[in-house]
Amino acid sequence: MYNKILVASIYVLIILFNPIGLLAQPRTVGLFLNDTTNAYRGYTLFAPNKYTATYLINNEGRLVHRWSASTYSPGNSVYLLPNGNLLRSCKIRGYFSTGEGGRVEEYDWNDSLVWQFDYSTQNFALYIIYIKLIIIILYQIYRLRISFA
Repeated sequence: MYNKILVASIYVLIILFNPIGLLAQPRTVGLFLNDTTNAYRGYTLFAPNKYTATYLINNEGRLVHRWSASTYSPGNSVYLLPNGNLLRSCKIRGYFSTGEGGRVEEYDWNDSLVWQFDYSTQNFALYIIYIKLIIIILYQIYRLRISFA
């Protein structure tokens, strides 16, 4: 009986005199520093490696938008197009063991797939060095094709 009272008293003391210090864990995720004088005034678009979602956050670290319909990990480049659509490269496993590219996808703001392009052979895959140029060219060809149809 004495032990139960002692343990309960210790818990009460911890809660009353140090509610955060002993019970809180160190912060490991989220925005740690927001230096508004040096920060770019805008948004940050990123696609964490080994995840299929892409995120758009503001300078306070708050989520503005999330695209999660893709089933592929990102291929090291994502772009927000002027119309608000997301253009992202994707990793597909194929002939190349690293799988750093091979697919390009466009999603609208509502997370619906607009179009996709896959290219991975024994001799070539869409890699990060060429991905931005190829994405821009493919996007322009796709838009021209729609305007002539």
